Amino acid sequence: KYLKDGKKMTKIAVIMSVYKNDTLTNVKKALESLYIQEIDNDIYIQQDGELKESVASYLDEQKQNAKIAYIGRRAKNRGLAYSLNELLGVVLQKGYKYIARMDADDICTPYRFKKQYDFMQRNEQVDVVGGCIEEFMEDRSYKKIVCYPSTHGEMFNFFK
Repeated sequence: KYLKDGKKMTKIAVIMSVYKNDTLTNVKKALESLYIQEIDNDIYIQQDGELKESVASYLDEQKQNAKIAYIGRRAKNRGLAYSLNELLGVVLQKGYKYIARMDADDICTPYRFKKQYDFMQRNEQVDVVGGCIEEFMEDRSYKKIVCYPSTHGEMFNFFK
């Protein structure tokens, strides 16, 4: 995809669904980790049903941030898959080559998107990238590193 001035689009669309069980602390950390990425990204958020007042207010405040491209609202909770598909419909119309998915309780390392973008640029035959995740409790009483399959065959078997 090229911009009007002929330069190649390097922005990544980030899609995230937020719902009633998401906490203000987690949503803030997730968005803050997106704001400091080493590669430019536009953030698309779907509010999936009624949210905690603190989370809804915070998201309203975030509309002023240039990285927030879209915040959709829905009164009724329809679920994560429905929300992500809705957001895909929005970003695909915008012409992004790369789309990243975040949960409202995810925290990205500052170089996540840059590493993934560079890998995808060098390996155009690859359609999907991911990484290991660190699961943790806020009080740090639990911590676990989870690495998902990395080959096509392993992914096919794991995600079916």
